[in-house]
Amino acid sequence: MVQMSTGNVIDFAVDFVSWNSNGFTVNVGTSPGVDFFVQWYVWGGTDVEVGLLQFNSDVSTGTEVYTGMGFKPDALIIFSLGMTATIPTSDGNSRPGIGFVSHDDDGTIRQAGFGGKQVNGANTARRSQSATQAIYIPDTSAMWLAGGVDSLDADGFTVNYTTVQASTVKLWALGIRGIRAYVGAVDQNVTPTTGNQAVTAVGYTPSMLMMGSFCAATVSGQQNDESISLGGATSAAQATNSMTTVSGGNNNGLANYATKLQTCLLGGTPTIQSQATFVSFDTTGFTFNNTTVDATSRALLYMAMAPQRKRVIQISKNIN
Repeated sequence: MVQMSTGNVIDFAVDFVSWNSNGFTVNVGTSPGVDFFVQWYVWGGTDVEVGLLQFNSDVSTGTEVYTGMGFKPDALIIFSLGMTATIPTSDGNSRPGIGFVSHDDDGTIRQAGFGGKQVNGANTARRSQSATQAIYIPDTSAMWLAGGVDSLDADGFTVNYTTVQASTVKLWALGIRGIRAYVGAVDQNVTPTTGNQAVTAVGYTPSMLMMGSFCAATVSGQQNDESISLGGATSAAQATNSMTTVSGGNNNGLANYATKLQTCLLGGTPTIQSQATFVSFDTTGFTFNNTTVDATSRALLYMAMAPQRKRVIQISKNIN
């Protein structure tokens, strides 16, 4: 379920045990003897179905169809560490990536993704982000793996790869059915504009939000340094955020918050560059509060979710 490592040594390992009436139970198999901050998200309800599919990237560009989800998803969360070795494995290098996928009522696919790269003992940290591709993981001087989801299918999904490796990369897709979802991007306010910032593109009232960023203005391809921020909220009182950064080889930084939605740090002696809290879900989207900003308008990716809209069909017939 969860593994964390230093180099090739597993420091922290947790396995899922069971769902309970008011939560879930896990088993800690490996512990470093200190507390770890772990974010978790739960989707539930009588009309909601969730599936997890492990899949391998293609070794040539173009489309690849993946099946085995068991249903047609309404949304996907795709994630990877960019590993090519047979699972289970550990590695001293890290290429984390996460992406969001949704579709409108007319079938329009919306997706976004971001990623990072950190090579053990080398000054080659990188970051990347895309508002059009759910798989977007950088390498030192170019992209490592990139692809967009062309369709959500009856038993899975189809990916169109634009950048591949000679060996298949291991990825996972969390599929969710029975929800409405909207994936988008918003540019965070710059100094001196702290305070509330509204997102209205969703078009309906969400009930759950995930927000991620590589803590920079979006440009094509990879950029220097690694920065990954991932947060979520179901209300102003229920929000969480984790952030990690590597700049200049040794200027590392990380942060965990139980009350924040988004954070970007400058490594070394960690300095908050931007930070936001969740405010509210609104009739056409959501509002977040920029508590810290600077001169960089950072691109924030989000997936807003809500229960599936109930459709009412009325049939009229004239009776003589």
